[in-house]
Amino acid sequence: MRNIKKGSLILLAILVIITAIPLSAFAADQTFVFSTATIGYVPQSASTSGNYTNMHNVVLTSSFSGRDAYAFTASPAHMTLNGSGPFTITIQPISGLEAGTYYALFTINAPGYLTLTTDIYFTVLDIFTVKFVDWDGAELETQSITQGSAAIAPHNPNRTGYTFIGWNKAFSNVQSDMIVEAVYDMNTYAVKFLDHDGVELNTESVAHGAAATAPSEPNSKENWHFSGWDTDFSCVTEDLTVTALYEINTYTVSFYKQSQDGNNKIATTPFATQQVTYNEFIDFTNISVGKNAVWYYTDGTTYGAKFDVNTPITGELKLAVKDQNNNQQ
Repeated sequence: MRNIKKGSLILLAILVIITAIPLSAFAADQTFVFSTATIGYVPQSASTSGNYTNMHNVVLTSSFSGRDAYAFTASPAHMTLNGSGPFTITIQPISGLEAGTYYALFTINAPGYLTLTTDIYFTVLDIFTVKFVDWDGAELETQSITQGSAAIAPHNPNRTGYTFIGWNKAFSNVQSDMIVEAVYDMNTYAVKFLDHDGVELNTESVAHGAAATAPSEPNSKENWHFSGWDTDFSCVTEDLTVTALYEINTYTVSFYKQSQDGNNKIATTPFATQQVTYNEFIDFTNISVGKNAVWYYTDGTTYGAKFDVNTPITGELKLAVKDQNNNQQ
């Protein structure tokens, strides 16, 4: 005898094979039908019916034999037939059986009148737990599913920076307890680097939360220098367009005096310096010799051509002033 197990689902059916001694006084239905029960089932029943005529104290008995005879009951198990009329015998499986298929031989016997033998079976199906979880193990939904049936997926979950693509296992034919985990693909984003004039420098695909790699620093704007990018790309969470930033160049103007040694020599160290923005003019306000002095281009050792103080600055520059009388020595 198999174990009793509560809480299974029972699928009930009868395979009918009838052999009988035909008597005109007695006939029996030849089909039993069991229906499917619900979880925590109370088994459904099937019945066989017949009619009798001119009976006198005939005892009709119902019995089960075979491997799983214990799993069935018949009601009534005994009845006495007198006169004429119908009869009904109800067959029902017991509750609490473990999963499996149960077989027995069902016999109705009226000595001297009828022996009816039928093979019967029914199947008890397990109920399994199917748990749907997210990527981090958080429970999304739990379902109780009849063996062989399909679970129903919950609504697609969401994960920041990822795209849901499905589940890690099939659940269309459940045969055991299952944990089904959501599967995601990490999002990737296009990061496009542009120069100041919109010319594309590079485009790369970057995983969610990762950093893009900047291209080599551009240097395409004359008299301007690259100073950085207009958008942070250290933790990318969407498509980005990143544009190069430039600052206008500034140049150092160094001011020299004539050496105390004379002979048209220039002092080795400038007495002042000034940062001048490209294409702007020198501000002589704080230069002690002043704008009205005569200034000369110099390489730091000798005097060159005269410098026009109204000349815009376009590069590094050294200027030298002569003695206070601006005389050649």
